[in-house]
Amino acid sequence: MKPNPRSMQVLILKRGAGAALAVLALLSAACSANGGFGSPSPPVPPGGQMGQPAYGASPTPFALSSGSPGPTSSPTSVYLSSAVVRAAYDGSAKDPVKANRLLEVTFGFKNPTADPDILATLNVAPDGDKIGVQTNVTLQIPPAKSSDVAVVAVGVKQDLTKIKHISLTFANVDGDDIATTMLDAPALDLVFTPLDDKKPAGALSIVGLDVTRVTGPGSGLHYECTFGLMNASGSKVAVDSFTIAPPKGTVAQMAIPVSLAERTSSSLMTFVLPSDGKSLPAGKYTVTAISGGSGIAQATADLL
Repeated sequence: MKPNPRSMQVLILKRGAGAALAVLALLSAACSANGGFGSPSPPVPPGGQMGQPAYGASPTPFALSSGSPGPTSSPTSVYLSSAVVRAAYDGSAKDPVKANRLLEVTFGFKNPTADPDILATLNVAPDGDKIGVQTNVTLQIPPAKSSDVAVVAVGVKQDLTKIKHISLTFANVDGDDIATTMLDAPALDLVFTPLDDKKPAGALSIVGLDVTRVTGPGSGLHYECTFGLMNASGSKVAVDSFTIAPPKGTVAQMAIPVSLAERTSSSLMTFVLPSDGKSLPAGKYTVTAISGGSGIAQATADLL
């Protein structure tokens, strides 16, 4: 199959080996909270929910839906090795709390054949939607290897609280479907879990921070920021908002209130934010938790 030159004008989203290893390290630290990717394919229950242990706590549910739709027998064609759908706050919305959440899809392929393939589009369709939302995203699928991991964010009109399933359809540059799968809709609420008694006492901290390039929603450059909160103190902590500061460009102000009881941790939350530059700046991205107008916790991470 020869690549379609016109399709190469679409944004090319590739994750290098170093970035992929960094992502996999975070997944391992969060016990697959970001989606259960690996190389080779991870042991994810097909179409099933994955649990996410909050930091320093026992396993709890997480606001995502994941699956490994790939075949269990010896495959003879390109297949979807893993896919995750999770809810994300829309960083471009005036009120992210009231705005409909975005659907963020993280996925990868395996190619057991001797021929390369190229992903060209992803269609995301909540149940009852026969058209769906289609996004152009080019991902190289090399022969006899796994592809890089790609992340796509889309906005849908449906109320996510009323959606039960989400269909994903992946097509190559020839318009042929590479894979289709249906996942349960992700949960929208944070999960809070008591810390283990052995966890040392401390102040509020931002944990598991991950900053990743994202295709969509719509045009322009975007990145996603995922993290959890851990309150290791003996008192309740109320966070009023968060600031997310890239190395260059606009600092995002996210008025997302979160209250943590003493000795508890939260599941991960995700924000998808637009970038006003010509390219996403490399370097440290800083997240600060604000309470009463003052920063009470901060973490930094490099863009993957």
